[in-house]
Amino acid sequence: MRKIHTQTGAAMSVELLIVMAIICFLIFGGQDYWLAQIKIQQTEHIKNYYLDRMRLEGCLTQDDAQNMVDALYNNKMILTKLEAPLENSFSISEVDMSGCLVGRVVRNTNIPELEDITQSEVYLRIEVETEGYGFPFIALIGYDNSEKLTIQSSGRALSEKV
Repeated sequence: MRKIHTQTGAAMSVELLIVMAIICFLIFGGQDYWLAQIKIQQTEHIKNYYLDRMRLEGCLTQDDAQNMVDALYNNKMILTKLEAPLENSFSISEVDMSGCLVGRVVRNTNIPELEDITQSEVYLRIEVETEGYGFPFIALIGYDNSEKLTIQSSGRALSEKV
């Protein structure tokens, strides 16, 4: 960068403003990406915890489902879709549960073929929305911070319920 010399110092001030604006945009972009990654990681941790509970129980119980909704809500995320084998038929308000089956998945100890092992798997698919994931100060430069991030996470595990 070539320095421009003037007696008033105005040229140096303009250069400083341009460089600071570029640096601020780079910092805000990195912060925004980092906050989105944290929300995705929190969703994965909650999903893995309840998938492990399902692996032991053979299904998602009503208490576990409500606790999962509460854990997501405490992290400022809203559960919008749930697919899993359920203990009994129940519903959670404002959650699409059309992909859920009722009944426990038990482990078949006498598996004649390797392909039949998938019948002993439990699965959990969740879709959550965040309340807004952008860096709060990015609104100063005119960015709409109310945009919601939709996160989808799924997992499978062999049931240990016999």
